[in-house]
Amino acid sequence: MTNSKNSLSVSGQRWLYIILLIGLAIRLTAAYVQPAFLDEAFVYYVTKAGPAQAISRLRIDTHPPTFNLLIYPLVCRIDSIFLLRLPTLLLSIFTLFLSFRLARRFYSETTSLAITAFMALSCNLWITDAQLRTYGPLTFCITIVWLGMLDIYQHGFPLAEWRLSHAWGWALWVLSGLTGACLHSEGAMVLAACALSALALPAQRWITFSCLVLEACPVSLWFIYNRLTVAFPKDEIQRSSLLNTWESFLASPLAIANWDIREWYSIIDSAMLRDLAGLISSCIALVLAILLWALFCKGWISFYRSKKWEACLLGISAVFAPLLICLAVCCGVINYTQSRYAIPLTLPFLITALYGLQTPSLKQLLGALLIPSLAVSLAFPFYPYLWNQNWQPTLNFIASIRQPNDIILVNGKSEFDYSLAMAYDIDNISYRFTDDFKAQLIQHPTPEKLPIAVLTKDMLGPELLHDLRGYRLIVVIGQKYALRDSYLALMNWLSQYYVLTAEFHQPSLKSWATVDTYVWERQPPQNN
Repeated sequence: MTNSKNSLSVSGQRWLYIILLIGLAIRLTAAYVQPAFLDEAFVYYVTKAGPAQAISRLRIDTHPPTFNLLIYPLVCRIDSIFLLRLPTLLLSIFTLFLSFRLARRFYSETTSLAITAFMALSCNLWITDAQLRTYGPLTFCITIVWLGMLDIYQHGFPLAEWRLSHAWGWALWVLSGLTGACLHSEGAMVLAACALSALALPAQRWITFSCLVLEACPVSLWFIYNRLTVAFPKDEIQRSSLLNTWESFLASPLAIANWDIREWYSIIDSAMLRDLAGLISSCIALVLAILLWALFCKGWISFYRSKKWEACLLGISAVFAPLLICLAVCCGVINYTQSRYAIPLTLPFLITALYGLQTPSLKQLLGALLIPSLAVSLAFPFYPYLWNQNWQPTLNFIASIRQPNDIILVNGKSEFDYSLAMAYDIDNISYRFTDDFKAQLIQHPTPEKLPIAVLTKDMLGPELLHDLRGYRLIVVIGQKYALRDSYLALMNWLSQYYVLTAEFHQPSLKSWATVDTYVWERQPPQNN
């Protein structure tokens, strides 16, 4: 292992620039070719409604509304999902550079470049970097926090290697930690892990600990206020089961290593074979997760023997932060967790896991990681089945069969409606912020756009039949809602008055991202 150096070799600089350019090209491609994801559309419409509405609607969410408030000026002026993605996307390239600097504190130039290349190519990382979501800015902020912590240990104040003064170093470090905590619950958990590590600092211990605690105070007050005044919906409580929570924690290294195969069995058509493949893939995923955790533990032991405090800082961050989220879910502080929450912790996990390996094994392992990641990254943006929540096939189908008298119907109130509306470039989505659905049922379409209507089962009847006269119906349903009473009631009601003439099914590895589209023609009136 080698210590950090302030300069790179000429070839090292060239390779770093190439890696950053490749990472930028992949992220730009993904951001350009993919329509809005469900969560992105939710962020867009909640933010566009205004700060007060965003704060109100995010009261029951796991994360504070800071990101929505920061992007509000952009959302007011820009409606292109590609342009809205650019700021967070470009920020992720700076994160890759900071990741190299952090890896360089512990590894040789070549190994640090290989780790950075893996982070540039890993589809799990660049997917989140290319989205209008908090993960990219969060990773940027907490990477600065880790770099600052290492400098406090080595030089007595944060970001000393950036050649900043004491005052500017502390100010930038505190601002990064505060922003990260307010962007996402994961940020607050990382600060808690860093605060625990700060207690072992040989110098500046209490000022570092105090700063980290104070940085977490605003988001802590947000959580406390919300949990005292807002009750979780029943379906959220069910989703927060103990089993699902700890399964997410166990599977988190699979997301980091790009090896999450748990749902690939859904590509099989046969139900019997699909069930068998699901069992097999779950067993394989469990074995892979255990192996990755074992590799992490082995690396941490070797890391601890040579760099005791650094091992505590990065090791605790990689484990303690997702562990705190799981405990928070079990205690009802937040309403759910997912294995992707560990993705911002990729760098400390990799640094720790790889530390105990000999150089030949390390090169082989990095090669084994990079080659499949490169292959997946080259194909992933253009393969809709692998890209969850990709709307393009559904939009292409609608465009191929649309007629002037069509109307798009979706069932129920859900974020699914946001995604369809944004993907289909629908501006008028004000119905999402009112319970008066009947008044907003038929929207007046602008040129080249179809109207969208939201239906609930209590609206089915003669009045609705009268409102829909003259329209051919394009019903778009997310499979997540296909088994709900509102969906079944809608289909039964439609079959009485309409004839199904066409359908399109867009599959996905995630059941909630599967989209079904049906075209219904009005039946001619029966002659008595």
